[in-house]
Parts: sequence; C-alpha cells; structure tokens
Amino acid sequence: MMNRKLAFSLGIIAILLGYIWFSRGTGSRNIPDLPDWEGEATEITINRPDGGAIKLVNEKGKWLLNDEKFPADLQRIEGLENRLRDLEITDLISRKGFFQNYDLTPEKAASITVKQGDRVVRDLMIGKTGTTGRHTYIRINKGGDVYQVSGVFTGETGGTVDDFRDKTVFQVEKEAVTGFAVSYKGKTFTFKKEVIAPEKPSEAEKAKSKIEGSPAEPMKKEKWTCAGYEQVTLNSARIDGLLGTFNPLKASGFAAVDRETMKRPAAVMTIKAYNKDIILTVFDKKEDNRYLATSSESPYVFYLDEWKIKKYFIENLKEYTDNSR
Repeated sequence: MMNRKLAFSLGIIAILLGYIWFSRGTGSRNIPDLPDWEGEATEITINRPDGGAIKLVNEKGKWLLNDEKFPADLQRIEGLENRLRDLEITDLISRKGFFQNYDLTPEKAASITVKQGDRVVRDLMIGKTGTTGRHTYIRINKGGDVYQVSGVFTGETGGTVDDFRDKTVFQVEKEAVTGFAVSYKGKTFTFKKEVIAPEKPSEAEKAKSKIEGSPAEPMKKEKWTCAGYEQVTLNSARIDGLLGTFNPLKASGFAAVDRETMKRPAAVMTIKAYNKDIILTVFDKKEDNRYLATSSESPYVFYLDEWKIKKYFIENLKEYTDNSR
C-alpha cells in the first residue's frame, strides 16, 4: 500500500515538474524563429524611457542620425546591426507577463525597431540584465511573452546622441604631410618636410648588395626644418608624435554652438597634405579640460580633450629639437 502511494506521489511530482518545465519554455519548441535578415538594414530606431530617441537611416551606404542627419559612428552601428541580426534567444521565461519583474514595462524598457525597406525584421523591447550578467530579458513585437537572450545590450542601446555620432574630424596619414604651421600665443612656427636625395652607391656597394640580395639603391631620407631656424636639428620622433594625432583626429563630443560666433582662437594649425590646407582652430578651454574647436574639414563645433592636443601648443622650438627633454 505504501509503495502504491509513493509511486502515485512520485508520478504527480513528475507531472508537475514536466508542466513547470514546459511552461517555462526550456525547449526549442517554445523559442520563436525571428525573421531572416540578410544584407544591410535601412533603418534602426531606438526609443528609451528617459525620452532619448535615436533614429538611424541608411542612405546610400552611409548611416545618418536623427533629423539633423549627423554622420553616425559606422563601427558602432555595424556592431549593433550584427548583434540584432544574430540575436540568440535562449529561453522562454514567462507567458504570464509580470513585465515589471524584468523591466519590460513601457516606463523601463528600451524599444528597438529594425527595418529593411518597409519590412520590419526586429521589433524588440529590451529589459534588464540577468543576475549573472550574461543574458538580457526581452519582449518580441510587444507581445505578452518574456524571453531571455544571450549577452548584454546596455552598450548598444544606451548613451546620448553624441555617443552615436561619428567623431572623426579628419584623418591624415603622417606620410602625407608635407608641412604644417602652428600659431600659438602670438608666435607662428612653420615646419617643412624636405626629401634628401640619397648618394649613389659605389660599385663595391652595388656588388655587395647583389650578393646579399638587398636593394642596391638606398631609400630616400626625410628631414624636418622650421622656417627661420633652418640650422636647428629637429627631433623627428617628436614631430611624428604630433602628426600621429591626426590619424585620425577624433572629437570627444560636439557643442551646440554657431561656428560663426567663434572668436579669438587660442591656437591655429594648418596642415599641408593631399594637395590642400587642412585647418584646425582651437578656442577656449572649458571646465572639463576640453577645448572648443573647429576645422575646415567639418561643419560642426566640437570638443577636443586637453591631453590629446597639448602638443599643438608650441611656445618654444626647443620642445621639438634634439636637445629637448
């Protein structure tokens, strides 16, 4: 009699466990198939409960941001696009709502919609991250089920409009620079790159090169000089360090300032490269150790961090000579 009762009890427990397992959705039958998505999206919209809205539109292969059509950060957008395309749903968590437990109410969740033309390929609500920090809770098409997806979405959906903007002001390879000028505190230093023709190798050197299999003709050498100080030997490594900041020059943010109102620059740099003059103008320093700046290569007023641009503030040529410390 006891064995029959025990068997009956175990059977009931097994049925209940099976029901719980099924209702929680731990099984591929409860994981929906998302629409197939190949190629680039044409539009990504992110709406957040704090009122922040991000609208990204792909126009001829270029991502543009919001109504202002700011150039968007291509690397960030590609990362977001790939993440949404390859979204991995790992579990069905709830079919009974309880959205507040997962931050999936309209007051807490971020909403993401992705389109290819008129076709919606993703319509998601993104809730909180799981306790392990390895997954995130979502709703699909604003439906009543709660799912779990692998990974965290905070980095992709968070941030300000500035965080989604392309912060590259310009990009100049140092090899392309033939000269540059720096004006700072009433002084201007004009630097020029000179190419020194190599001496022709002797017959003995040619014969040795042929045996060793090395080039017979030596490479051209480059030398930097400063106008008015042609006899001063400059430190090429320091100049290379300055030029390296242009490849690329990235803003730390953007300012809602009319560039026509910008007066009295603190420093002006003119870079000669690609058969044109590229001008960078630095203005007042702000409280957060950033400077307002403009460039001939950008229509926007932007910020530059002080630690990145202090090389541009040349007060004395000694800073760029071989005697500098």
